[in-house]
Amino acid sequence: MKKILLLGALGYIGSRLDQVLNDAGYDVKGQDICWFHTSDKLWSKQDYDHLTREDLEQFDVVIVLAGHSSVPSCNGDLYSPWLNNVTNFVNLLDKLDDQLVIYASSASVYGNSEPGETHKETNKTFVPVNNYDVTKYALDQQALLANHHGKNIIGLRFGTVNGWSPNLREDLMINSMTKRSVEQGSILINNKSISRPILGIADIARVVDRVIQNPVSGIYNLASVNATVDSISTSVSEILSTTVVESPDISGTYDFMMDVT
Repeated sequence: MKKILLLGALGYIGSRLDQVLNDAGYDVKGQDICWFHTSDKLWSKQDYDHLTREDLEQFDVVIVLAGHSSVPSCNGDLYSPWLNNVTNFVNLLDKLDDQLVIYASSASVYGNSEPGETHKETNKTFVPVNNYDVTKYALDQQALLANHHGKNIIGLRFGTVNGWSPNLREDLMINSMTKRSVEQGSILINNKSISRPILGIADIARVVDRVIQNPVSGIYNLASVNATVDSISTSVSEILSTTVVESPDISGTYDFMMDVT
C-alpha cells in the first residue's frame, strides 16, 4: 500500500481527492494550514514548508495542492503568492529523495492567448495576464529543472475545475451557474463566445490514481472538455430548466483551449 502525503487536503480539490484515494485503498495523510477549513483528522496543521526531511521520508508520494489557488488570491503584492506557490515548492523538493511528486499546475501558464487558440504542452510562449499566471509558470520551470536533475515530478495543468467536493468552491464556472440556477432560476453570463478548457473534479481523481500507478515524469495538460461559455450555460440551463441572462462582456478574460492528447 502506497503512503501518500496530501498537501492542501482541506481545499476544494484536496478534500475530494482525499476521499477518493482513501476509498481506493491508499494510506493518505492530510496536511493543511487551515486558512478556510479545519479538521481533527489532519496529520499536520502547519505550513508545509515547516515539514522536515524526516517527516517526508515516510511517504512514497507527495501531492501538492497547497498554495494560492486563484487569480484573486494572487492580486496585489507578488511576494506572498510567490513564497507560497514557488519558494515553498522548491524547498520541498530539496527535502525529498526519490519520492513521486504530483503537483497542481494550471492552464493559466498559457497566459494571454489568441481567441480560441489551442495549446500543447510544448508551447513556449508566455504572456502573463496576472500574478497567478507568473507563479504557476515559475512553478513549472522549477519542476522541469528538478526532473532534469533526476527528480520524479508530474505536473498537471488543470483546466477550470468544476464539480462537487466536501469543501466546495462556488465561484467556479459550472458550480456558479448551478448555484444561481437553483437559488434564482437563472444563469448570468458574460463573454459567451470565449473558449475554456473545463475539468471535472472526478477526472482529477481518476488521473491522479493513474499516474500514481504508472508515473512518467513531465507536465501534462488536463481537461475533460473544451467548450464556450455559451455552450456550457446552454447545457446547464437545459438540465436545470432555467434561463440564461447575458451581461456586458468583461475585458482581460482567458480565451483558449488545451490539447489533452
